[in-house]
Amino acid sequence: KELESLNLYGSTVTVANVAELKKLSQLKKLFLFQTDFAEGDSLADLQAALPDCEVVAANQSEGDGSAESES
Repeated sequence: KELESLNLYGSTVTVANVAELKKLSQLKKLFLFQTDFAEGDSLADLQAALPDCEVVAANQSEGDGSAESES
């Protein structure tokens, strides 16, 4: 299997799933936008297990986040 890119947009990604994702050592890009996967330690663990993979995990709502809110 030569899967190089995986997009899990909008999926439920649990800590248990991380073990399975770690097995995908050939991945080059992993997109975790708008997933339930927001655990900082698990994300760092996943990135360490997949050093050649760019893990993109932005679990914010639309926009740049809530740091700057005007209204």
